[in-house]
Formats: sequence, C-alpha cells, structure tokens
Amino acid sequence: MAAAGEKTEESVDHDLRFHLSILEATNNPFLVSMGHVIESAIAFNIKLSVKFPNLRIQSVPLHRVVLDRIEKGDPRGAQAAMVKLLQEAQVDIERILAKPRGRAARAASTRRLRKALR
Repeated sequence: MAAAGEKTEESVDHDLRFHLSILEATNNPFLVSMGHVIESAIAFNIKLSVKFPNLRIQSVPLHRVVLDRIEKGDPRGAQAAMVKLLQEAQVDIERILAKPRGRAARAASTRRLRKALR
C-alpha cells in the first residue's frame, strides 16, 4: 500500500488484499464470507477518496499498526488498531459527506457527492 501511494487502482488492490488476507487468516468461514462486504465498503471509500488522495496515504500508518500487531501475535492490539483504522475511515467519509447548511450549500454538496461517485 505504501509503495502504491496515490496510484488509485494499485492502492485499492493492495488495500483490498490487506483486508481480505486478514479475514482469511482467521480461518473463520463466517468472517471469510464477509469479504464481499469489505470489498464493497472499500470500493465506496475509494470512490469518495479519489478526490482526496491524501486520505489514502494517511491511512497507511494505521494499516501498518494492524499488521505489526498481527505479526507480534497480539490479537487485542490488532483488534484495537483495526477499530481505530475503521473509525478514522468513518470520520473521513463523514467529513467528505458533511452537509453544509443552506439550500445552495446542500445542492453543491450533493453535486460534489454525485461527481465523486461517478
């Protein structure tokens, strides 16, 4: 992911493989079956973050912490790091989708969202 930087397609591929690999490593069929949900969420996040490439770059250190905790055999630390990563992604999405006040501002926000999702 870090090497992909702002290269959106490559970065998306690495991000998706990162999360799917974690699901597969659990050996939990239920979690593995959640892969398509993760894929959809990442795809949605990517569509929004294309306009804000720094968000993807800023998430790399958070992904690194998750991986480091997994490699150290620290499940609680890995869980805490993943929760933080997901919370940061949620904050980023909420910031992008924030609804400014006023009819004109809401219309502009809606246009930006539609454009970002194309």
